[in-house]
Amino acid sequence: MVNDERGSCRGTDARGQCLESDRIFSLAEQYRPVIDHDPQRVNVVVKAGHVEIVGDTQVIPRKLLAILQEQGLLAATPPERRAALERLLTDLYST
Repeated sequence: MVNDERGSCRGTDARGQCLESDRIFSLAEQYRPVIDHDPQRVNVVVKAGHVEIVGDTQVIPRKLLAILQEQGLLAATPPERRAALERLLTDLYST
């Protein structure tokens, strides 16, 4: 998975103007030919900023978790465990 961070923003002011870019890595920096050409690998490009993918104290990495589940790399969360998972994620990613 690579994330296209172009135009992403970590925070905006009251007028919606970007205060801080969320661009850390270019697409070129994220590609590795030896890995990317492996026939068992599915390359997913996600339009999202860095923090939106990895998370921080204010952002839970829901996009990353969803992609890992969609690709079968992480088991789907059973409905009866979703509330507990949400509490855990909130505890892990809150300040």
